[in-house]
Amino acid sequence: MENSNNVTIWAKDFNLGSSDNCTGELKYSFTQNVADSFKTYTCADIPNGKTDTVEVTLYVTDKAGNFDLCKTQIILQDNKNVCPDQVVGGTSMIAGAIRLANQNGAGQVPVSILDQNNLELTQRNTSDDGKYEFALISNAKDYMIKPILDKDPLAGVTTRDILMIQNIS
Repeated sequence: MENSNNVTIWAKDFNLGSSDNCTGELKYSFTQNVADSFKTYTCADIPNGKTDTVEVTLYVTDKAGNFDLCKTQIILQDNKNVCPDQVVGGTSMIAGAIRLANQNGAGQVPVSILDQNNLELTQRNTSDDGKYEFALISNAKDYMIKPILDKDPLAGVTTRDILMIQNIS
C-alpha cells in the first residue's frame, strides 16, 4: 500500500495444490464468476491502521464449469502506516441490506462503494443475511453504492413474460 493506498490480491495465490483429472485447466476466483479473480483492499478496509480480518470465499473452476469452494481469512494490516487515521467519534458509516424478491437477504453479493468521481473506494460481499457496511474515510461528499448480482438472471421469468416482451418489440 506504499504509493496507492490499496493492495490487490489474486485468488490463484491461495491455491495449495488444486487439480483436475480431466482438463487440467483451472481458474481461481472469489465468486462463481471466474472473471472475479482478484480483490482490491484500500485504507477504508483497515479502521485506524489496525489489523482487520476479512473472510473470503475461494472458488476453483474447471474448463467444464465444475467448481468447488472453500472459505479462508485474510489479515489486512497497515504495516507502513500509510493509511490516515480516522478521527475517533467522527467515523461515518454507510450500511444497508440487499434483499431478494421474497425479502430474504441476498448473501455474498459483491457491493462496491464509489466516490463522487466514480472511483471505487472498496468492495465487499454482503453477509449471509444480505447486510453490508462501509466505514467512510474519504473526504467525498457523495457516494454511490453499487451491488452486482448476476446469478441466475432468468429466475422468476415465466414463458408469459417472454411472450409479452416479444410482443412489445
